[in-house]
Amino acid sequence: MSRSAAASQTAEPGSLNLGFSPLEPAHRVVLEPFLRRWPHPLSGYTFGSLLAWNRLFRFQWAFTRSGALVFSLVLDDGQRHLMQPVGPLDEADGRELLEAAGSLDYPLQVVAVDRQFVESHPWFVERCRVENDRACANYLYLADDLAALAGRRYSSKRNLIAQAARSYQWTVEPLGQAAVPVAQELLSLLEADHPGPSEWQRRDTVALKSALELVGDLGQEGLLVRVDGQPAALTLFEARPPDTLEIHFERALRRYKGLHQIVNRLGGQVARERGLTYVNREEDLGDPGLRQSKLSYHPARLVSAFRLWVVR
Repeated sequence: MSRSAAASQTAEPGSLNLGFSPLEPAHRVVLEPFLRRWPHPLSGYTFGSLLAWNRLFRFQWAFTRSGALVFSLVLDDGQRHLMQPVGPLDEADGRELLEAAGSLDYPLQVVAVDRQFVESHPWFVERCRVENDRACANYLYLADDLAALAGRRYSSKRNLIAQAARSYQWTVEPLGQAAVPVAQELLSLLEADHPGPSEWQRRDTVALKSALELVGDLGQEGLLVRVDGQPAALTLFEARPPDTLEIHFERALRRYKGLHQIVNRLGGQVARERGLTYVNREEDLGDPGLRQSKLSYHPARLVSAFRLWVVR
């Protein structure tokens, strides 16, 4: 599909109607090369990730006249909002977006905005209320740290993996299309293992199921971990240019002590083997337990995320 053809389609009634097209698998040929050319430091800006979360956020997309790519999505308030424009957004196109936003009967949000956009588009930001969105900041680790777990600060992680080695045996295999039925079986075990999931855990499971259905078609890869021959953990990830492995999903049965640490270490080992410097383990969504867990691995830095509220 050409850019002009995509832009000629209209959004669903009552949404932010700027000529957006609903996201579909066939759009990969247009969107994936563009997103690789203009990599975004925050997670979620890959075709595979967008398609995996599409059932929840109902993404739509369009190119501006200046060649920037803009995604819209439906948030918890039931209204359609925007993600940060990616690529060359000129001032005229940006102001047109702002004018359209100002005509809506609800306050439009621009989510998943990185610091560079805030600093390099003052004419856009001056029309907005800017919020530092700590819950969506990304945890960036050195691949060598996660792979080696060296030094005193990682001693508890190493001890848990050592205990696991004394308690059970595990094997690791690629999670390709042939292993998808096994991974789906594992999801059923994981749901029974985690009764009463939180809202973010429920959504994450919906997205993971979508990702598994599309393994091999999204540019994502995965690993399946078996304990004593039975599926027990998995991870899905993809390389992000120029130097980062982005971990989209990690799941492990709680009955196996140390298995979460094993799966986490696998991501670092994959990144190091491929010559990548960093591992992005995405955000904590404001969940205290998840935040504590991610901080315990000593990130090299947090990649700031901002949320913009367009002032009408």
